[in-house]
Amino acid sequence: MNKKLIAIILVLAMLVVAGVGATLAYFTDDAEKKNTFTVGNVEIELTEEKWDEAVENEENENMYPGQTIDKDPVVTNVGSNPCFVRISVTGLDQFGEDALIAYDELGEGWVDGEDGFFYYLTALDPEDETSALFTAITIPTSLENDAETEDIVVTAYAVQAQGIEIAGEAPTLAELQAWFNTIMPAETEEP
Repeated sequence: MNKKLIAIILVLAMLVVAGVGATLAYFTDDAEKKNTFTVGNVEIELTEEKWDEAVENEENENMYPGQTIDKDPVVTNVGSNPCFVRISVTGLDQFGEDALIAYDELGEGWVDGEDGFFYYLTALDPEDETSALFTAITIPTSLENDAETEDIVVTAYAVQAQGIEIAGEAPTLAELQAWFNTIMPAETEEP
């Protein structure tokens, strides 16, 4: 009788385990979904329409001290994603304190980051462009005839705008500088 009782208990136990297993099958699921994503692109174009026109017409040859030269750097977003931009201008230090670029007359939306870069504080959507960083430079009157000069180099940089938006508001200058330093750490040294 003990063997019969043990056999009945084992059969009942197996039925309970089978019932629990079948019930669990109703409450579980397994699925797989493949997520394919495409990385966008950030691409900009730097133009200086007035400068290029003056070069084409040979107006910038044989410059003289005190001459004001049209120079109008503009950045256009030619990529498919919104971006923030900044510009560095090198070669002005060769003129010392006499180099005249009216920093207080920067184009609308531009700020001197005082780190060697000028920042445009508004994100550029695809096909948008900045205002001109400035519109002209003036050759210092202290420049002597036949003085050897370096090129003035204007370089534009862009980083994606996604990821920096803070509660839908535009970033501050400090936040934008930190974003550039995060995205482009090797290029954040003062030019």
